Amino acid sequence: MSAFIPYVVFGLGAAFMLTLLGTRWYRWFAIHRGIFANPNFRTLHEKPVPRGGGIVFSMVFVLGVLFLWLLGIVGPKLMLAISLGGVVATIFGFMDDVIGINAILKLVMQIFLAGWILFCFDGGPLTQLDWIPVGFAWLLTWFLMVWMINLYNFMDGIDGMAGSGAVFIAGVAAIVVFINGHSNIAIILALLSVSCLGF
Repeated sequence: MSAFIPYVVFGLGAAFMLTLLGTRWYRWFAIHRGIFANPNFRTLHEKPVPRGGGIVFSMVFVLGVLFLWLLGIVGPKLMLAISLGGVVATIFGFMDDVIGINAILKLVMQIFLAGWILFCFDGGPLTQLDWIPVGFAWLLTWFLMVWMINLYNFMDGIDGMAGSGAVFIAGVAAIVVFINGHSNIAIILALLSVSCLGF
């Protein structure tokens, strides 16, 4: 792992710069294309702001995970869960930002994405607990993941809250899991944190 440290440091710095520059370019693009979020009862901003910029840090994060997989730092299950699921979520989220998508269709996509994560990780950690039936553990984890997606989505209309939350939560989680010996997960969380910081 130590042999990859220079690559990891370079990759984290590159992810930050790519997101920073990409966000500036996308802001210019959105303004010229008229892609704005107008103030409404769900938002706290007082004037129209460019929308859809999340596609920048999302794609930087997904490409970063693929880079880590090529280096052998990330395993194939984690790579598939994040890369394929991340690309689908990114494109779908961008479409919702730009043209708007029906709430039912969004819920169906959230259920699919949560199911994809469960499939990639054989149901998740709750299935390893002896006192929870396996089928119930799957359903409970599935429900909680969809609930978390929606919970986080409620913060999206509050300027800076979703992004800053991701920076601090992913950053702290990276430190905690690194201390506990899970360096590959720590790198992914650090990558998410710096990508959101650039945004």
